[in-house]
Amino acid sequence: WIAEGAKYSEHWSFLPISDSSLLLERVTTESNRNRSPIDRFIDRKLVEAGLQPVRTISKDQFLRRVALDLTGLPPSENESENYLNDSSPGADQRLIDRLLQSPRYGERWGKHWLDLARYADTHGGAAIGFTSFAFSYTYRDYVINAFHRDLPMDRFIIQQIAADQLGLGANDPALAALGFLTVGMQFRNYHDTIDDRIDVITRGLMGLTVSCARCHDHKFDPIPTSDYYALYASVAASSSPSTLPVIGEVADANAKAEYDKKLAELSERHAEFAREQNEVMRNRLRMQVGLYLAEIAKGAVEQDLATQFLSYRTDEVRPLIVNRWLKYLKELDPQDPVFGPWIEMRSWGDISEEEFIRRRDESVAKWNTEIEELRKSPDKLFGLSSSNAPPKRNPLVLDALLAKQPKNLIELATTYGELFAEHQKLWLEGLLKSSLEAVPGATVLTDGHAEHLVINSPSHRQLRKHLYGEGTPFVVPEEDASKITNRTIADMISGKRGAIHGWNLSAPGSPPRAMVMVEKDKPEEQRVFLRGNPLTRGPTVTPHFLSALDKEPQAYKDGKRRLGLAQSIVSNQNPLTARVLVNWVWQHHFGVGRSEEHTSELQSRQYL
Repeated sequence: WIAEGAKYSEHWSFLPISDSSLLLERVTTESNRNRSPIDRFIDRKLVEAGLQPVRTISKDQFLRRVALDLTGLPPSENESENYLNDSSPGADQRLIDRLLQSPRYGERWGKHWLDLARYADTHGGAAIGFTSFAFSYTYRDYVINAFHRDLPMDRFIIQQIAADQLGLGANDPALAALGFLTVGMQFRNYHDTIDDRIDVITRGLMGLTVSCARCHDHKFDPIPTSDYYALYASVAASSSPSTLPVIGEVADANAKAEYDKKLAELSERHAEFAREQNEVMRNRLRMQVGLYLAEIAKGAVEQDLATQFLSYRTDEVRPLIVNRWLKYLKELDPQDPVFGPWIEMRSWGDISEEEFIRRRDESVAKWNTEIEELRKSPDKLFGLSSSNAPPKRNPLVLDALLAKQPKNLIELATTYGELFAEHQKLWLEGLLKSSLEAVPGATVLTDGHAEHLVINSPSHRQLRKHLYGEGTPFVVPEEDASKITNRTIADMISGKRGAIHGWNLSAPGSPPRAMVMVEKDKPEEQRVFLRGNPLTRGPTVTPHFLSALDKEPQAYKDGKRRLGLAQSIVSNQNPLTARVLVNWVWQHHFGVGRSEEHTSELQSRQYL
């Protein structure tokens, strides 16, 4: 259509809001000059349509309409008497002012906003039941109080997206504003949870269905997929902490004391059980090095962790650990004493078994030559001495390669797996033996005794570095570890966590808490998910605003990405938020949102 010569013009809603003084002057006449600007526009439309205004309504009718409109309730007897008996100038305005000051006004309009914010007291979603939020009411109360206090709209929006990044106190009640992002439906797939947050920000505040661009460039609005993932990077860097901040007091001190006591008990039970079971799981993983290397040898690629809620058995592969192994091996130095042989042999690619064996023999011979002198002095490889430097090539690995003679990558994975499993066993046995020496009456051996060889050996220590060192695939944070334990254990951990949730939900002394989010200081790199598939990565994106509204968007700062997004949304350079909010207000006052034809005549910050 465009190629055939049709004129392209940007949609009016994306254009800047212009000065309406000339537009207002065109609809102003002598008869309506003293009327409100909106009434002047309405007068013009009536004239164009050949219609006459309806008759002026009575004071009774005006009172009822205004009361229902602003508070959702009919006027009280006292309010009716005060207004109907007030015949002085300004009576209408005073009535409106009184209604605006009523707590019922905040409740009425707070409800409208809560609908926009897809507020609910339950998690929603048939897949995970209808568990209730323990503290969603704090967001509800925040919204109602914000309308009651007439909080400026720009501050209101910024707090709901980034209250935690405004320098507020650790227990500031305004932190409850973040419920705007966190009270949505709770999905098992965290990509869906992030999508839900992007949707409530963009569709709720700017009237844009940006979520369409999750899988492809938007077909109707100027929103490319790269913009969607720029917003994804802005939101995905944040998550909810395990402990939410307290933002209020409990009137009953005895109830609060009882709550604190039982909460401490429940939290300790959960933490102790999870910590111990997670360590059991980590030590099992240390016996399964061969299992994960075999997966990589078969061509395993990064796994989508959206299915991490599935249950596992001891012998099953955990997608999280596969990903950690892939990342760990990729970042290792190719000359690593332990995994250098693996890295080199894997780099050979798809070769015949004969060629693999030939290269293996050449490489092992070369590596043995590099530590030939050290092998003549076993104490330097295995003894306890401050002068014993770690060998350039690990002799235990080379010995295993010579003994097992792996003919392909799968057998190489098995060789490494058996070596690490045996060493993990020796390490645990060595710890036990050395610990038993401290039992009263036991025989105490010298630190350099041969019985302590596994503990003292630099060569063994090189293996242990890959089992226990920082950043290794096995050092899994507690929260992630609890998700990949065996099903029975995972259910028990979840049950203990659920007991804490239930106590927060039901205890009379449970204080109000804000459903906050916390952003990482240095989030992971974000890429476009091609066709929405998180495992098919496209170009890298930076966190920034929609390019249709900011032609040269600047990347948001790490640690304050949501704040940057919130400021973009309320910026004077973004016309959509103001237009959408005016439309929203108009709809709830008059029943129908403004059409494009009507709205295009109100493109002024003064009236929006």
